[in-house]
Amino acid sequence: MAAQIYKLSPADMCELARNSCVQSGFEMAVKRHWLGPEWYREGKDGNLIHKTNVPNLRAEYRHATLSEERNMVRRLVRSLHPRPPRPPLAQSRSLHPLDND
Repeated sequence: MAAQIYKLSPADMCELARNSCVQSGFEMAVKRHWLGPEWYREGKDGNLIHKTNVPNLRAEYRHATLSEERNMVRRLVRSLHPRPPRPPLAQSRSLHPLDND
């Protein structure tokens, strides 16, 4: 029904099915059976096209896009919350009680 309403392609439906299985609470053995032995790897490395019917190009595109978005969020967080400067190693004190007389 959703495929007809949203005009999803067969590749769209396969990607939805794969992601649904990945996010499910199925045991690792079930996921290995349906998605392949390295289903947890990102991008095309975790995609077995003969099991998922998801094109490797699509899996790689999704991985690259997600990586770019994560990097964008990291840059934003760093710009809003810069880390305080670390003291030079010569000035740092040892945590051992006998070293700091």
